[in-house]
Amino acid sequence: GARPLVLKIEKDLEVRVPNPISKDPNSATITSYQYGVPSLADRLRFSLISGIIDRPVFQILRTEHQLGYVVFGFATAHVDILEVRILVQGFRESPDVVATLIDETVTNLTQSFHRMSPKEFEVRKDSLRRDLKKPAANLGEFAGRFWSQIWDETYCFDKMDKELKLLDNITLPSLAKVWEETTQSLETRKKMTVKLFGSNPSSGEVAIPAVQKENAALVTDLEHLDFDEAPRWPHRYVCE
Repeated sequence: GARPLVLKIEKDLEVRVPNPISKDPNSATITSYQYGVPSLADRLRFSLISGIIDRPVFQILRTEHQLGYVVFGFATAHVDILEVRILVQGFRESPDVVATLIDETVTNLTQSFHRMSPKEFEVRKDSLRRDLKKPAANLGEFAGRFWSQIWDETYCFDKMDKELKLLDNITLPSLAKVWEETTQSLETRKKMTVKLFGSNPSSGEVAIPAVQKENAALVTDLEHLDFDEAPRWPHRYVCE
């Protein structure tokens, strides 16, 4: 079949749907920020970003706000693009409250990149450098590194060597810039929030509050989506 292509978010998109598990009081909120098709240097930046935001996201949303037992903040590949994702699952607050706290957390994280010392940044780069150099643990892992390039038709077999050279020139200001462009700038960010509403523990029913969003597209029915004509990110792999 045809290779799936990721929907290119044109303006903020919000999905509001019930938890499909009957009488489950847990809700889930996932906020994703699309970066787009990355270069190898971009992949390195987002690997570093993922390590920087992981602990603070957990600390703020799980420990301080006690929103849920599942809380993650990370950067990840999604088919051909990179995304930053914040995920919270639990029953303490509604997804609407959680989404607002996620937005506040993401905004506050911006300061992490400006406050980080050059020494800490170099320590993080050294750690990533060791990960890149780490030899395959077994034959399956060794083959997998190359087979994935063949399967995806990307053929970037010298990816590690190129990334090790590029890593030396990755700067902290470049991380701050790409973070702000991806998550903060209303002109450049491509944000999608998925809100899965849990049931009321007393009634067992799911009540999703009606909302109107001036600056966001709303999806409330997953059975009848209208994205056939919407733009998609291209199938592309930048090996440089």
